[in-house]
Amino acid sequence: MRGLKRNSVGTTIKQLRIFLRDSVRRKIIQPIDLSDFKILDEETDAIYLTVPEIRALYEVDLSAHPEWSRFRDMFVLGCYTGLRFSDYSSIRPEDIHKGMLYKKQGKSDHWVVTNVPRIFQKQLI
Repeated sequence: MRGLKRNSVGTTIKQLRIFLRDSVRRKIIQPIDLSDFKILDEETDAIYLTVPEIRALYEVDLSAHPEWSRFRDMFVLGCYTGLRFSDYSSIRPEDIHKGMLYKKQGKSDHWVVTNVPRIFQKQLI
């Protein structure tokens, strides 16, 4: 599969194997030898910012470029909540109740409930 990372291909193969085994179990298809369907994977780097680094980003003086502060704030909010960009960029005031953020994730359709970081409580409400 061109253009995909090794772990993405491995995940696709894993899902295909699950689908095929379930199809065999339900007697939809004849048993298939899946031993050649190897799940590919490789170790990945976990890159993250520490809390002091996130705070330092938030405290950067952007008075020369005030239009940048919104983007900085959105990035910092994403760091604190762990939400995907598509989710934290669409937060609305009605998503916040009593200091808690309730957000339905677009990709997985699951609800995330997390504390609103203190630095954002006034901005988001």
